[in-house]
Amino acid sequence: MTKGSIYDIAGISRQGFYQAKARLASRRVLDESILSQVRNFRKRDTKTGMRIMYHMLDVEAMGVNRFETLVSSHDLNAIVKKKRIVTTKGIRESADKNLINGYVLNGINQVLVGDITYYGFKGQWRYIITLKDAYSKKVLGLGVYKKMNKENTLSVLLEAIEDRGASNLFGTIHHTDAGGQYKSIPYKSTLQQLGMRMSIAGNCLENGIAEQLNYIVKEHGLSIFQANSDSELKRAIKDIKHFLNHTRPVKALGYRTPSEFEKWIKTLNNEQKPKQKLYDFEVEK
Repeated sequence: MTKGSIYDIAGISRQGFYQAKARLASRRVLDESILSQVRNFRKRDTKTGMRIMYHMLDVEAMGVNRFETLVSSHDLNAIVKKKRIVTTKGIRESADKNLINGYVLNGINQVLVGDITYYGFKGQWRYIITLKDAYSKKVLGLGVYKKMNKENTLSVLLEAIEDRGASNLFGTIHHTDAGGQYKSIPYKSTLQQLGMRMSIAGNCLENGIAEQLNYIVKEHGLSIFQANSDSELKRAIKDIKHFLNHTRPVKALGYRTPSEFEKWIKTLNNEQKPKQKLYDFEVEK
């Protein structure tokens, strides 16, 4: 059988055959180029999901669905380890109330969320304390310490105040669990002086926004920015804060980084700013 008759049976011209062959070769080259980028990415980060990785790599030559199929077919998915350690011995008070149930956000400085988590380091515990803006997801305060005490918790709050400016936090809701560090006199006094309102989660689920950051810092950030000493660990935490605010895109922000999102919303009026409704746990009761 001649090549001409093969083309006739296939219903294509010789030119069409070679064009298809060239397209296939070009696609393979593109696939290998992108897979090479993904493999290099996975050498330093095994836990970031494919959709976020797609935006971090700034892939323009391939759609996100095809990218995810390609990555998955080569077993380059994220490695996810699920583990939970309860860190807080809550101090419940009659005045405690979750003020953010069903709360609708449309700007920064409306709700800040915080938490404290353990991190195993060189056979010992270290304590990571966080505070972030619930709307823009910007990490405002982040520290790692040998002790989980009111002084270290307060230092993270002061870091957030320095970032936002004290005058911009009047009326802001400060949402955490019922940890004793947040109930200390110095901490509560600082919130009162700023005119911030204290909101207390009834359980860990009601502080899920903050706990999500714990997971990202420990399971993602510290797998990228590794440390072998306490000084290196502190440096890594600073690098992670910058990474999360300026490099890692967030799905809820339209795959913008927190810094990009905050710059973007400055160009919008209040009516144009996207609204984010927080989960209302009272509905489930």
